[in-house]
Amino acid sequence: MQSYLYLVIICGSLCLSLAVVSGWLLVSIRFIRIKYLASIFSADKLLVKSHVDYSIMAVLLFALYLLMTHFKTEPPISVILATCIGSVLNPSSFVVLAIKPDISQKNKAIFGTVAFTGFVLTSVGYMGSIWVVVQRVLNP
Repeated sequence: MQSYLYLVIICGSLCLSLAVVSGWLLVSIRFIRIKYLASIFSADKLLVKSHVDYSIMAVLLFALYLLMTHFKTEPPISVILATCIGSVLNPSSFVVLAIKPDISQKNKAIFGTVAFTGFVLTSVGYMGSIWVVVQRVLNP
């Protein structure tokens, strides 16, 4: 059976990289005061949320990888993909809102649908992954 756990590390590295980029964007907007960037990210408080969320997702993905390798278990590829896609989509929603805070967030709007999908994928992915670990711990 092929292992797809490397995707968790790649996704965690992507989230960590995006956290660093969003951090530098914040420094450039708030302290260096680059007006061009401030005009793009008009709601920079939401950029702070994306920075924090990317950081949290990176830590969660790395911790998940360590748990899986420690207990020598792995969820199905569908759960891994849900975890990875959701972990990137959730913080990315804050980036979109930082650029365009007046975008429609209603369920039937494209943004609302994508944001909700990201939340569902993240929930399914992490809950599915943790379920696999708990099963392994309870049934060695």
